[in-house]
Amino acid sequence: MKKTLLLFAAILMFGCSSGDSGETGGTAFWFDGIQFGLTSAAIQETTTPILLVVNGESYTRSLVTVNGEYGLNNSNITFELLYKTGTSVEGIYPIYGENSGIRFEDFLSDNERACGTTGSMGIMFSSLQGDIIHAINPTGSVKLIRNSATKYTVKYDGNFRLYDGEGNFVRDVPTEINITGIVNQ
Repeated sequence: MKKTLLLFAAILMFGCSSGDSGETGGTAFWFDGIQFGLTSAAIQETTTPILLVVNGESYTRSLVTVNGEYGLNNSNITFELLYKTGTSVEGIYPIYGENSGIRFEDFLSDNERACGTTGSMGIMFSSLQGDIIHAINPTGSVKLIRNSATKYTVKYDGNFRLYDGEGNFVRDVPTEINITGIVNQ
């Protein structure tokens, strides 16, 4: 009987963690060749109360931001995530590219979720110099894992794009994120 109770207790403790895929990351990410450690406000999620409706389907919009620091430099990487209302924020988000040849609404309709480019950006700034890099238009895809109600894993390996003041492409800004942290909502 004791063995049965112990087995039952072990199953409850370790086997019933909803949303935990067991996939986690570290506590640092790379932006433009610099490694940033997560801040105490590691991951921020802001969900807008207004739904986006595309071809009769409603989508929830969440801005997920990863915050890091390196000495006097800070970095904030934000992804604009859209997912069908009623589904989980967890999943893989293909990133819409302006050169994809289709409208964003059509791109979103073909997917249950997508990452938009208008609200996605990578910023590095210094408390001494101000804004150092402000890059937009990420490439690739973003993966969000909901490890628990208060902890997410964010994975991204791609580039943001840096433009000059005239809107001309200057260069790619390499970004590598594989972090797990507390999410503030």
